[in-house]
Amino acid sequence: MTEISRISEITRNTLSLETQSLELLRVFINKRFEQIVHLIHQSNGKVLLIGVGKSGIGAMKIADNISQLKASDLMTKNPICIDQNLLAFEALKMMQNKKINHLVITGKGNIYKGIVHVLNLIKEGLDG
Repeated sequence: MTEISRISEITRNTLSLETQSLELLRVFINKRFEQIVHLIHQSNGKVLLIGVGKSGIGAMKIADNISQLKASDLMTKNPICIDQNLLAFEALKMMQNKKINHLVITGKGNIYKGIVHVLNLIKEGLDG
């Protein structure tokens, strides 16, 4: 069997399994599913948390906390800054080592210049 034939066979098997799984899921699209979709649709982009018993109490606490969050509660308080002249591949290595997705770029006098995201670097062909 050639490599292409093997890949084709794996693809057919995968699609067959996916088709079977979708057929099993189809039976769960019932009136209860429609009620849940209706609730989500009515939430207009707000968080919808549902739970029973302890889970319900937890959901209420989470909802209360989320509604009180400010952007400053979620911000990175001490972002890692790099000089604008640092080579892009060095910036990528730093992100990988520190397990972060972005770096603040600074210029002369530590003046803010911008932010670089790991996806910006990958888009330019860097992959570490």
